[in-house]
Amino acid sequence: MLPVILGAILGVVVSWINFRLLLSAAEGVNKSKSVEAYVILRNFIRLILYAAVIIASVMLDQINALATGAGILAVALIYFIKHANSKNNRKENSD
Repeated sequence: MLPVILGAILGVVVSWINFRLLLSAAEGVNKSKSVEAYVILRNFIRLILYAAVIIASVMLDQINALATGAGILAVALIYFIKHANSKNNRKENSD
């Protein structure tokens, strides 16, 4: 049971960190002189972070890989549902 909990927590934390990195990259585009290099570097950092966590969860017996994947997807689903609900609320209020 502990490997599942650790995997889920690890997945949620990494997904949240990656989401924050994505937001900071979007905000930092205006400040950067070379936009393309800045965006590529940020995406590469996010990719390395995901890869490290997934590889670690597969290699270590103390962390469940499926729970890590579920934790990573959980944050994306939460933001998707939150955005979809806010869109529907704006649509209903405009009518």
